[in-house]
Amino acid sequence: MASITFTLPDPEEEKLRAKAKSLGVPLSVYLRTLISDSYRRDPAAPFTDLSKQIRALIPTLAEAFGVTQGKPQDQIDRLSAVLLARFEKER
Repeated sequence: MASITFTLPDPEEEKLRAKAKSLGVPLSVYLRTLISDSYRRDPAAPFTDLSKQIRALIPTLAEAFGVTQGKPQDQIDRLSAVLLARFEKER
């Protein structure tokens, strides 16, 4: 059996102990459950929605910038395409 040691500030430990107690399980069982559940989750899931939102925001920002600078639509579209490409590259 493996052994894992956590070092937590006292307030965090108290919160974990209180949560485990409220569920009626020992702290070790509660922590094993948290760790097991974390393996089942897709680690990228929260970022998938964020990526979609950023992708949707980029053309809007490009248009807002272009309009405030008095640029023609073709330059706004090129700026949007460049920003989207850069976002995808960095992602």
